[in-house]
Amino acid sequence: MNKIKEMAEELNKIRETTPVGVQMMVFPLEDIEKHLQNLMNNPERAELTAGLLKASDVDVSLFTSGLSKEDRTYFLNLLGLQIVAAKNYAVGASLAILLKKYLIPMAERKQALEKMIIALGGEKENGND
Repeated sequence: MNKIKEMAEELNKIRETTPVGVQMMVFPLEDIEKHLQNLMNNPERAELTAGLLKASDVDVSLFTSGLSKEDRTYFLNLLGLQIVAAKNYAVGASLAILLKKYLIPMAERKQALEKMIIALGGEKENGND
C-alpha cells in the first residue's frame, strides 16, 4: 500500500512540473481546468484584462454579458493569460486581432440572427405571416 502512495505522490510531482500543453496530451481537460480555475479567480486581474482589451479597441462584453461574475472573471483571466504568456507582441496581438476581426463579428451576427428569429416568431404567433 505504501508503494501505491509513493507512486501517486510521484505522479502528482510530475503533473505539477509538466507544462500545461504537454498535460493536455496526457490528462483529461477537466483535470487541467480544475487546476486553472484555482489560478484564474482573480477579479482585479480580470478587470485589468478587460481594460487592456478595451484599450486595444476590443470589447468582449458581447461574450461576458450573460455570464455570472465568477464565469466572467474566469473568462477574462483566461484571455489575459493568453496575452501575458505570449512570447512576443505579435503573438499577444494575434489574440486581439482574432477577437476583433473574426470572433466578435461572428458573435454579433449570431446575436442579430437570434433576435430576428425571435421577432419573426412573435409575428407568426400574432398571425402576421
